[in-house]
Amino acid sequence: MRRRSAGVVSEVVVLVGFDCDCPRIQYGVSGGQEHLHHTVLGVMERITDLLLRAGAGHTYFLNGGFLELARHLGTEARLAAVLDADPVEAGDHGYSHRPYVPVAGRPDYRPLDVTEIELELQLTRRLLERVCPRPAVGVRTPLGHPGGLREHDTITESLKRQGVRYVSSDLRDPDSRPHAALVDGSGAARQPYRYRNGLLEMPSHGHHDSHFERAARAAPDRADVRRQAYEHYRRLIEDAATLAVGRDHPVYVGLVLHPSSIAWYDPDCRVLDRLVGVGGGDGPVPVTFMSYRAGAEHSARRRTTPHPTRP
Repeated sequence: MRRRSAGVVSEVVVLVGFDCDCPRIQYGVSGGQEHLHHTVLGVMERITDLLLRAGAGHTYFLNGGFLELARHLGTEARLAAVLDADPVEAGDHGYSHRPYVPVAGRPDYRPLDVTEIELELQLTRRLLERVCPRPAVGVRTPLGHPGGLREHDTITESLKRQGVRYVSSDLRDPDSRPHAALVDGSGAARQPYRYRNGLLEMPSHGHHDSHFERAARAAPDRADVRRQAYEHYRRLIEDAATLAVGRDHPVYVGLVLHPSSIAWYDPDCRVLDRLVGVGGGDGPVPVTFMSYRAGAEHSARRRTTPHPTRP
């Protein structure tokens, strides 16, 4: 779905991010967890193979507990091979998978305090260094929050002190559901922005694909779930392309995908293959798939606005 139209200034940039948080060491090391770990690694290998063949960069936001399990099971070499190519980014997805601020409707997740956030950043960074020589500069906060880290200056200052260049935390709709829209209730496009200290936020759009995992677990026909997933993301990208027409700057679309969910609804990665493959006709603007790091750098070269304040 990478499309090019001559003479067009605007474009759509699709940020392809995979949250790797299941299974993790906190779940134990039973045979079932080991089997799931190898299944998820196999999905990651297929993802990277097809996306690199398509020339599409992407990000694996790796949880420290996931990395600990890989170390315990002796699969770090396989993981390192997945992360070896430069267009593939390794980002931070916490260690415990606890959120940074409270999440409505999830009292089972006690948020981290700032000291714990810094400790988890340091611990996960050390584990990431074992499998990827390139430093992690981006953080996907576990679970995410409506409006990101607005009004949490202490946290954004802490992230900046730890060398984080961008954070992806604005991942939920105003009702705290994981279905953040491309355009908010006021009609404004939800796009990258800077916090007061200059830290860059890269928000997400559309369903987190855990939605399709739940559907696949309950559906007698997983092919139908795959069709739903493909149509959802196709429409999201086409809506972004329509929004981009006539603009002098890109429209960014952030995806929150999970290899453990893909293992349920699309183990052969057909949805991704169709999205990034050639075909589907010419769109009104070019569409490019890239990692969150590349998207953050791309955005930073453009004008990014401070986060709007709460009325």
